[in-house]
Amino acid sequence: MSASLTVASLVFVLDSIFSVSAGQRNIPAEPEDNVILTCRAAENKDVIVVEWRRTDLESDQPVLLYRDNWLDPDFQSSSFRNRVSLLDVKNGDVSLVLKNVTTDDCGTYECRVVQGGNNRRKRYILKTEPISTFNLRVEAGQRNITAEPGDNVILTCRAAENKDVIVVEWSRTDLESDHYVLLYRDRQFDPEGQSPSFKNRVDLQDVKNGDVSLVLKNVTTDDRGTYECRVVQRGNNEFMSICIINLRVEAGESVCGSEAPAASWLLMEERNRSDVR
Repeated sequence: MSASLTVASLVFVLDSIFSVSAGQRNIPAEPEDNVILTCRAAENKDVIVVEWRRTDLESDQPVLLYRDNWLDPDFQSSSFRNRVSLLDVKNGDVSLVLKNVTTDDCGTYECRVVQGGNNRRKRYILKTEPISTFNLRVEAGQRNITAEPGDNVILTCRAAENKDVIVVEWSRTDLESDHYVLLYRDRQFDPEGQSPSFKNRVDLQDVKNGDVSLVLKNVTTDDRGTYECRVVQRGNNEFMSICIINLRVEAGESVCGSEAPAASWLLMEERNRSDVR
């Protein structure tokens, strides 16, 4: 009789420690940012269990589970392994630190906490109301790149890790809708529909390893504009915009003096050799 009362009391305590759900807060971020989802437990009570969950994940595994004074990797969604930690759990700050975010991290995150008591042998099932709820939005922010005519530029962009890149499309917003800067699919570049001004001048940095940065060679003032990178990765069936970059190409100060720049000197040497041949 007393044993059943003890269990019932324990369940009641776990379910009633935090009964008020905090209002949902919106957190904007850009790809590759490190974000902190703030959550603080009640002061002067030991933190026994911390569970961060994302409500829209199909998997029942949490984003992070802390118990028995350590982070438990056996009960964690694989996409968050080695990317999440708690800010200062020993002092009651159970904020979630999420590193190198991608658009796949968009969603609603909930923080639940159990405090007090000394029995750490049980596997707690958190049925309490969340004490913090966040809606994380990861959207490609526009970056500015300035170059000079003749430069080779790299428009940096990286896809989500641990997912094969199926399609990469770089476009420029002011180009005709049926023309793109670069299209990669089926493990090769597709020249059909590519704007003639970019043919033989663009490449991807290291698509096999998720680096979908655009390499644009010998830029001119005609290359000025806003470039957008969209990708399709394994597990997703639609394009996701991950980078937006505004490229400005401006002529620098002219070089005066008796010596030509190194690049021009090399070009002259090459022409001289061609004339000799």
